[in-house]
Amino acid sequence: MEIWVGVFMYLLGVMLVLGLVEPIDDEHENAPVKLALTWPIVSVMYIWAMLMDFYYGDER
Repeated sequence: MEIWVGVFMYLLGVMLVLGLVEPIDDEHENAPVKLALTWPIVSVMYIWAMLMDFYYGDER
């Protein structure tokens, strides 16, 4: 039963991202859909990059 909560939250996130993001130009009009479907991966990658920058700074 707990899987439905995760699926519901994911779908709410998809709808939020689709509502917030719009294409910059006509050439990449599917970019918001790709971002809306992959937002959990993008957010984890961004959080990881922030943590690495916090811990290592300019030493990388």
